[in-house]
Amino acid sequence: MEALLSTPLELQISIAAGYLGWWIATIGNRQNSPADMALQILLYSIVARSASSMALAFAPEMTEGITFAAVAVSTIGSAVIIAIAWRSIIRPLWGDLMAWLGVYYDDHQTSSWRSINEIKDKRHTIHIHLKDGSVLECNYAETGAASRAHDLYVAEDGMALPVTKFYRADGTSVAFTAHDNDFSLDYIPRSEIQRVTWHFGKE
Repeated sequence: MEALLSTPLELQISIAAGYLGWWIATIGNRQNSPADMALQILLYSIVARSASSMALAFAPEMTEGITFAAVAVSTIGSAVIIAIAWRSIIRPLWGDLMAWLGVYYDDHQTSSWRSINEIKDKRHTIHIHLKDGSVLECNYAETGAASRAHDLYVAEDGMALPVTKFYRADGTSVAFTAHDNDFSLDYIPRSEIQRVTWHFGKE
Protein backbone atom coordinates (compact mmCIF):
# COMPACT_ATOMS: atom_id res chain seq x y z
CA MET A 1 0.00 0.00 0.00
CA GLU A 2 2.86 2.38 0.80
CA ALA A 3 4.35 1.75 -2.63
CA LEU A 4 1.00 2.59 -4.24
CA LEU A 5 0.63 5.80 -2.25
CA SER A 6 4.09 6.88 -3.32
CA THR A 7 3.13 6.81 -7.01
CA PRO A 8 2.00 9.98 -8.84
CA LEU A 9 -1.50 11.08 -7.87
CA GLU A 10 -2.76 10.79 -11.45
CA LEU A 11 -1.73 7.13 -11.50
CA GLN A 12 -3.49 6.56 -8.18
CA ILE A 13 -6.67 8.05 -9.65
CA SER A 14 -6.41 5.77 -12.69
CA ILE A 15 -5.97 2.70 -10.48
CA ALA A 16 -8.88 3.76 -8.24
CA ALA A 17 -11.05 4.25 -11.34
CA GLY A 18 -10.01 0.83 -12.61
CA TYR A 19 -10.93 -0.77 -9.30
CA LEU A 20 -14.30 0.95 -9.30
CA GLY A 21 -14.94 -0.25 -12.85
CA TRP A 22 -13.98 -3.82 -11.94
CA TRP A 23 -16.17 -3.67 -8.81
CA ILE A 24 -19.24 -2.55 -10.79
CA ALA A 25 -18.67 -5.04 -13.61
CA THR A 26 -18.23 -8.05 -11.34
CA ILE A 27 -20.39 -7.36 -8.29
CA GLY A 28 -22.33 -10.49 -7.35
CA ASN A 29 -20.38 -12.48 -9.91
CA ARG A 30 -16.81 -12.74 -8.62
CA GLN A 31 -14.68 -15.83 -8.89
CA ASN A 32 -11.42 -14.23 -9.91
CA SER A 33 -7.91 -15.24 -9.03
CA PRO A 34 -5.75 -12.40 -7.69
CA ALA A 35 -3.86 -12.24 -11.00
CA ASP A 36 -7.06 -12.11 -13.04
CA MET A 37 -8.49 -9.41 -10.77
CA ALA A 38 -5.31 -7.33 -11.06
CA LEU A 39 -5.31 -7.60 -14.85
CA GLN A 40 -8.96 -6.59 -15.06
CA ILE A 41 -8.38 -3.58 -12.81
CA LEU A 42 -5.39 -2.60 -14.95
CA LEU A 43 -7.45 -2.94 -18.13
CA TYR A 44 -10.25 -0.77 -16.75
CA SER A 45 -7.64 1.77 -15.63
CA ILE A 46 -6.04 1.98 -19.07
CA VAL A 47 -9.33 2.14 -20.98
CA ALA A 48 -10.84 4.73 -18.60
CA ARG A 49 -7.74 6.93 -18.71
CA SER A 50 -7.60 6.68 -22.51
CA ALA A 51 -11.25 7.65 -22.79
CA SER A 52 -10.65 10.54 -20.41
CA SER A 53 -7.68 11.77 -22.46
CA MET A 54 -9.67 11.66 -25.69
CA ALA A 55 -12.54 13.56 -24.10
CA LEU A 56 -10.27 16.24 -22.62
CA ALA A 57 -8.45 16.68 -25.93
CA PHE A 58 -11.50 18.59 -27.16
CA ALA A 59 -11.89 20.66 -23.98
CA PRO A 60 -10.83 24.31 -23.85
CA GLU A 61 -7.55 25.24 -22.19
CA MET A 62 -7.80 25.12 -18.39
CA THR A 63 -5.63 26.01 -15.42
CA GLU A 64 -3.53 23.26 -13.87
CA GLY A 65 -5.86 22.77 -10.89
CA ILE A 66 -8.99 22.60 -13.01
CA THR A 67 -7.26 20.27 -15.47
CA PHE A 68 -6.37 17.85 -12.68
CA ALA A 69 -9.93 17.87 -11.34
CA ALA A 70 -11.28 17.31 -14.86
CA VAL A 71 -8.90 14.38 -15.34
CA ALA A 72 -10.02 12.81 -12.05
CA VAL A 73 -13.75 13.23 -12.73
CA SER A 74 -13.56 12.14 -16.36
CA THR A 75 -11.38 9.10 -15.59
CA ILE A 76 -13.64 7.84 -12.82
CA GLY A 77 -16.75 8.65 -14.86
CA SER A 78 -15.36 6.78 -17.86
CA ALA A 79 -14.62 3.71 -15.73
CA VAL A 80 -18.17 3.69 -14.35
CA ILE A 81 -19.77 4.09 -17.80
CA ILE A 82 -17.55 1.41 -19.37
CA ALA A 83 -18.26 -1.05 -16.54
CA ILE A 84 -22.02 -0.49 -16.74
CA ALA A 85 -21.93 -0.88 -20.53
CA TRP A 86 -19.95 -4.12 -20.23
CA ARG A 87 -22.21 -5.58 -17.55
CA SER A 88 -25.56 -4.65 -19.09
CA ILE A 89 -24.95 -4.58 -22.86
CA ILE A 90 -21.59 -5.79 -24.16
CA ARG A 91 -21.20 -9.03 -22.18
CA PRO A 92 -24.68 -10.39 -23.06
CA LEU A 93 -24.20 -9.46 -26.73
CA TRP A 94 -20.76 -11.06 -26.74
CA GLY A 95 -22.17 -14.28 -25.28
CA ASP A 96 -24.96 -14.30 -27.89
CA LEU A 97 -22.43 -13.74 -30.67
CA MET A 98 -20.20 -16.59 -29.51
CA ALA A 99 -23.21 -18.92 -29.23
CA TRP A 100 -24.42 -17.88 -32.70
CA LEU A 101 -20.96 -18.58 -34.14
CA GLY A 102 -20.85 -21.92 -32.32
CA VAL A 103 -17.66 -20.99 -30.48
CA TYR A 104 -19.04 -21.63 -26.98
CA TYR A 105 -22.30 -21.49 -25.03
CA ASP A 106 -20.91 -20.22 -21.74
CA ASP A 107 -22.35 -16.85 -20.66
CA HIS A 108 -19.53 -16.47 -18.09
CA GLN A 109 -21.83 -16.45 -15.08
CA THR A 110 -20.53 -18.19 -11.98
CA SER A 111 -23.48 -20.60 -11.90
CA SER A 112 -26.58 -21.69 -13.82
CA TRP A 113 -28.59 -20.03 -11.04
CA ARG A 114 -27.12 -16.63 -11.95
CA SER A 115 -27.60 -17.28 -15.65
CA ILE A 116 -31.32 -17.86 -15.13
CA ASN A 117 -31.64 -14.81 -12.92
CA GLU A 118 -30.17 -12.56 -15.62
CA ILE A 119 -32.64 -13.57 -18.33
CA LYS A 120 -34.20 -10.30 -19.50
CA ASP A 121 -37.58 -11.70 -20.54
CA LYS A 122 -40.48 -10.83 -18.27
CA ARG A 123 -41.12 -13.30 -15.47
CA HIS A 124 -44.73 -14.52 -15.40
CA THR A 125 -44.70 -17.02 -12.55
CA ILE A 126 -42.15 -18.62 -10.27
CA HIS A 127 -42.83 -21.88 -8.43
CA ILE A 128 -40.56 -22.78 -5.54
CA HIS A 129 -40.79 -26.46 -4.62
CA LEU A 130 -39.79 -26.99 -1.00
CA LYS A 131 -38.30 -30.12 0.49
CA ASP A 132 -41.39 -30.76 2.61
CA GLY A 133 -43.51 -31.20 -0.55
CA SER A 134 -45.20 -27.77 -0.46
CA VAL A 135 -44.94 -25.18 -3.24
CA LEU A 136 -44.72 -21.39 -3.10
CA GLU A 137 -46.06 -19.49 -6.09
CA CYS A 138 -45.30 -15.94 -7.18
CA ASN A 139 -47.72 -14.89 -9.92
CA TYR A 140 -46.68 -11.43 -11.05
CA ALA A 141 -50.12 -10.72 -12.49
CA GLU A 142 -51.47 -10.95 -8.93
CA THR A 143 -48.81 -8.90 -7.13
CA GLY A 144 -49.40 -5.25 -6.35
CA ALA A 145 -47.51 -2.42 -8.04
CA ALA A 146 -45.28 -1.96 -5.00
CA SER A 147 -44.37 -5.66 -4.99
CA ARG A 148 -43.51 -5.58 -8.70
CA ALA A 149 -41.02 -2.80 -7.97
CA HIS A 150 -39.26 -5.14 -5.51
CA ASP A 151 -40.06 -8.39 -7.26
CA LEU A 152 -37.11 -10.68 -6.74
CA TYR A 153 -33.87 -10.92 -4.80
CA VAL A 154 -31.55 -13.88 -5.35
CA ALA A 155 -28.32 -14.71 -3.56
CA GLU A 156 -26.34 -17.79 -2.69
CA ASP A 157 -28.15 -18.19 0.65
CA GLY A 158 -31.66 -18.23 -0.85
CA MET A 159 -34.20 -15.95 -2.46
CA ALA A 160 -36.87 -13.41 -1.55
CA LEU A 161 -39.98 -12.61 -3.56
CA PRO A 162 -43.67 -11.80 -3.06
CA VAL A 163 -45.60 -15.07 -2.59
CA THR A 164 -49.15 -14.99 -3.95
CA LYS A 165 -50.17 -18.60 -3.26
CA PHE A 166 -49.08 -21.43 -1.02
CA TYR A 167 -49.75 -25.05 -2.02
CA ARG A 168 -49.58 -27.47 0.88
CA ALA A 169 -48.23 -30.99 0.47
CA ASP A 170 -51.75 -32.40 0.95
CA GLY A 171 -53.04 -30.56 -2.14
CA THR A 172 -54.85 -27.72 -0.39
CA SER A 173 -53.81 -24.12 -0.99
CA VAL A 174 -54.18 -20.61 0.33
CA ALA A 175 -53.92 -17.37 -1.65
CA PHE A 176 -52.53 -14.05 -0.46
CA THR A 177 -54.00 -10.71 -1.51
CA ALA A 178 -51.58 -8.04 -2.71
CA HIS A 179 -52.12 -4.29 -2.57
CA ASP A 180 -50.67 -1.49 -4.68
CA ASN A 181 -49.72 0.72 -1.74
CA ASP A 182 -47.52 -1.74 0.13
CA PHE A 183 -45.61 -4.91 -0.50
CA SER A 184 -44.37 -8.00 1.26
CA LEU A 185 -41.42 -10.27 0.55
CA ASP A 186 -41.01 -13.87 1.64
CA TYR A 187 -37.48 -15.13 2.28
CA ILE A 188 -36.86 -18.76 1.40
CA PRO A 189 -33.54 -20.20 2.63
CA ARG A 190 -31.58 -22.18 0.09
CA SER A 191 -31.54 -25.15 2.46
CA GLU A 192 -35.35 -25.44 2.18
CA ILE A 193 -35.52 -25.29 -1.62
CA GLN A 194 -35.66 -28.48 -3.68
CA ARG A 195 -36.41 -27.00 -7.11
CA VAL A 196 -37.37 -23.67 -8.69
CA THR A 197 -39.46 -23.37 -11.87
CA TRP A 198 -39.36 -20.07 -13.78
CA HIS A 199 -42.01 -19.17 -16.37
CA PHE A 200 -40.94 -16.44 -18.80
CA GLY A 201 -42.57 -14.40 -21.52
CA LYS A 202 -41.45 -11.60 -23.80
CA GLU A 203 -41.75 -8.03 -22.55
